[in-house]
Amino acid sequence: MNLNGFVSSQLTLLELDGVVCRRRQAVVCSAARKKGKNKAAGSSAAKSTKFSVKGFGRPRPSKSAPQADEASQTQQVEILRTRESDDFYRWMRAGGASIDRVALANFGTGGMRGLMALESISKGECVLSVPRSMSLVLSETGSSPSFAALSLLRGVDAAEENNLVPLVAMLPGMDDASTVTDFFSEGELKALEWEPVVAETRQRIRSLESTLANSGYQADLDRLKWASFNVVSRAFTLRTKLGDTSRCLVPFIDMINHLPGSPHSLAVREGRCEVVAGADIAAGEEICFTYGGGSLNNERCVQDYGFVQRNCANDLGIFIGQGRTLDSADVQETKAKILQQVDERLGAFSTSQAEDDALLESTALTGNMRTATLFRREMKRALSEIQATLER
Repeated sequence: MNLNGFVSSQLTLLELDGVVCRRRQAVVCSAARKKGKNKAAGSSAAKSTKFSVKGFGRPRPSKSAPQADEASQTQQVEILRTRESDDFYRWMRAGGASIDRVALANFGTGGMRGLMALESISKGECVLSVPRSMSLVLSETGSSPSFAALSLLRGVDAAEENNLVPLVAMLPGMDDASTVTDFFSEGELKALEWEPVVAETRQRIRSLESTLANSGYQADLDRLKWASFNVVSRAFTLRTKLGDTSRCLVPFIDMINHLPGSPHSLAVREGRCEVVAGADIAAGEEICFTYGGGSLNNERCVQDYGFVQRNCANDLGIFIGQGRTLDSADVQETKAKILQQVDERLGAFSTSQAEDDALLESTALTGNMRTATLFRREMKRALSEIQATLER
């Protein structure tokens, strides 16, 4: 379906007709994830179990994805059953989607929505598939994401006439969008103490303001920022056989949450977008992707998704360059310069890591101020790791 710009801009390129794809970024994820070791390749699937979409499920400890702690392994999972979700399931099936092996569910005490397996799924099997024709085309890839956001907003406002009401009802709301930096107050932006993120956030807002003013479309800026959040955090880039690319929302698939190191992948084959199991999946297990093709760092997390990853290895690339390691020859050759820059950045912070840790352990910080504090703490952690390694 073409809405002149319908799909999330930051996600990865999907090669149509048979090529396995990597997704850049997708659904907002703000809860701690499970940690552990992946099941060895070639191991058998978990004992066959099925859940009904009409009931509830408590997942067994994941065998294909990391586990965080004992509490996360026994978290209660409630399958989402609302009028809106039921309408959405019917709408998806009417469009030709194959979704019988999965269900939307609320995970953990925070009730974060995600995708749960209703039955055991073996490595290499299709988890779900959605016809490419159900993808909502928002804009050409080379255009500004603000154009895609405006396209999405127009589509939302005309949802009834375009038969999009079930999809629109399942989009993240303003409360979810308010966690990204586009909605930060000046005080919250200042608390990041990170000029690149602050500058990019302000530039993105200026772009949205300009797009809205030039369009003549009657909408307030916060609604367009909400649409931009849905585009940036959920859209994929789809490529046709002719080589053209466009930003698109791929319903249901764009609800999959982020988990670093997740083995599952996305492929486009014979006109269908498919989620392929990269490891055995147990019934009741949450199905996740790795956003950003494995290169997602906290600058992107806080701006596009409204969460911060602890101990994110990709944060090192912010300072030394993506794809480079601290023991690579070019980094070692310039380590004196890198160390000087690291010292300057660490010295510019108004608080220490220990002071940030104390703030995060208290109940004084809430909402976006807590996110901002955790972000700057993680930047300090990455800088300190670079410093300690290069000074050896």
